[in-house]
Amino acid sequence: MFIKDIYIKNFGGISNKHIDLENGLNIIYGENESGKSTIFDFIYAMLFGLDIQRGKASKNDMYRKYEPWDNPAFFAGIIRFETGGKTFRLERNFYKKDKRDSLVCEDDGEELSIAHGDLDVLLDGADGELFKNTYMIIQDNKPVDYNNYFNIREENNELNSDISNALSYLKNEKKINENGIKEINEKRQKEILNYEVERKYLEEDIKKQKVLLENLNEGLCNKEDSLHNDMSIIPILLSLIGIITGIVITFCFKSMAIIPDILIGLIVIILFFKVNKKPDNKNVLADKERLEVQIENAKDIIRERRIVLYNLTENIKDETEYLEKIRGLKENIKAIEKAQNDVISTYNDYVGDKKAVIENEASGIFSDITHNRYSKLIADNSKKLKIFTENSFKAVDSFSSGTKSQADLSIRLSAILNSRSEEKLPILFDDAFVVFDDERLNKTMEHLLDIDRQIIIFTCHNREMQYLNLNNIKYNKVIL
Repeated sequence: MFIKDIYIKNFGGISNKHIDLENGLNIIYGENESGKSTIFDFIYAMLFGLDIQRGKASKNDMYRKYEPWDNPAFFAGIIRFETGGKTFRLERNFYKKDKRDSLVCEDDGEELSIAHGDLDVLLDGADGELFKNTYMIIQDNKPVDYNNYFNIREENNELNSDISNALSYLKNEKKINENGIKEINEKRQKEILNYEVERKYLEEDIKKQKVLLENLNEGLCNKEDSLHNDMSIIPILLSLIGIITGIVITFCFKSMAIIPDILIGLIVIILFFKVNKKPDNKNVLADKERLEVQIENAKDIIRERRIVLYNLTENIKDETEYLEKIRGLKENIKAIEKAQNDVISTYNDYVGDKKAVIENEASGIFSDITHNRYSKLIADNSKKLKIFTENSFKAVDSFSSGTKSQADLSIRLSAILNSRSEEKLPILFDDAFVVFDDERLNKTMEHLLDIDRQIIIFTCHNREMQYLNLNNIKYNKVIL
């Protein structure tokens, strides 16, 4: 992260002031009373807000310190910064009766919410206290609380907030997986119940379709019998033979006695055709076709129902997917439990190692700044800083203000370099090198130039710029 520019609308004694900054090294030069400390605190107020302090904290109340005299209602500013490859515009109105703020991503126009923690995310969770105690370095002889550097700030008297959040997250993930197993089991039971209901329905429907199919087949048989029911020709033939015989006898023997037999034969033929009148074949064929279609539909329905029933039965029998899901969730729970143990173990190791790591890094920086005069810098059990000299450790208060400032700077830089934060926040200096001699200042500048983040130095001296100019080092210069 680096600050691109700031615009002070009205803050303390400064109004309508715009300052452009660059990633890398920035020197803001100004004489005394030019507003360097005001701008220094303005950056803090823009990033972390400004509230009226009460009680013991009121003696360091920045709100009252920088509240404009002439127009207290117009107490505002703007800061633009880049992080994650995007530029954000942060505006604040600090006036107590009309506090407002806005945070907008200039690349896509997205409006973010400071109240909902979006700014905290962009700052990688850094709060005002951490930023002020670590990243804002001033010339100050006040006692330094090195707990900020050597200890992890604990939450609930056991774990620091990050570790606590990690464990809380893992606990929640474990609960989610346990609930997942419960839901899968409940879902499985519902599937079995639904299967039984569906199975009974399909079996009943198949029975109904079979009964329907039997009735349709019977009707089709009747229609086919009707079409193939030919009239018996024997009575007709016998009647015709009798009629013909009667006619021959009548003509041959001229006898009228056979005429009644002829009439009887004719009556038989007429009655036969009347009784055995042939049905309308068109209607019968239409009925037959309709029955055949209904029979095929019934067969299709039975076939489909049997396929569905078979698939349902196979699915309910196949527990592979169900068991795989359960096994996967149980493996997740096992992995989460291992992660929980690893986090706690890592935390315990980190607490023990962090102090030594920061001390070793700080000792190297301190030794280099002091031209190897002092080789070791440690904190005792009460977190009081001590410097190794003449075969023993002595309290930092025993040394000059310059050496004390250099020791404090070494600790701060070591803490920053060993920070767990992924976001590289800018480091601000407000006349922090006033008590440094030229050689130690030059060594300090060398270390600052090796740090891959934005550095903003507020100074009323030319020594920093002289060193940079002499060594042809590029930097951004702002003259107030």
